[in-house]
Amino acid sequence: MKGFTLIELLITITIVVLVTGTAIAAYITFNESRQLDIDTRSVLSLLNKVRSRAIFLEYPADCTGLTSFGFESAVGTSGLSDSVRFFANCAEGVRGEETAKVLEAAVFSTAFSMSFLPSSGAIASYEDQTITISSTKGGQKSKNIIVSSVMNSVNRVVDN
Repeated sequence: MKGFTLIELLITITIVVLVTGTAIAAYITFNESRQLDIDTRSVLSLLNKVRSRAIFLEYPADCTGLTSFGFESAVGTSGLSDSVRFFANCAEGVRGEETAKVLEAAVFSTAFSMSFLPSSGAIASYEDQTITISSTKGGQKSKNIIVSSVMNSVNRVVDN
């Protein structure tokens, strides 16, 4: 007799299904982590852009008496946000306000607001600030961006 028995075929198929299922689960987890990393880098990039504007005094032409540059989460309709607002705080009020969607596969878990002082780029409250980003894809992955209160210190990203 040549060939395979029914038991041998069932065992082989079961092993193939288990290996395939494990590979798919690992890929989904990897993809979620990768997208969260991309979103985190996007937030850091925009944060550094706003901080640079404060340091190099790149304020709108209609602004006199620059007091700070603001950077905050823009609240969405669901209460969660994937966008930020940044603007110049001037003697006349807010100028040069822009809103940017920076997160593709995540949301800001908590609202945040910070102001950077002109010339130094330091946070106006002189305290480190935390921005928490949570994945919207199935899992419970999140990252904290710790924004240093002083410019010459590096921002840190912490996995949760």
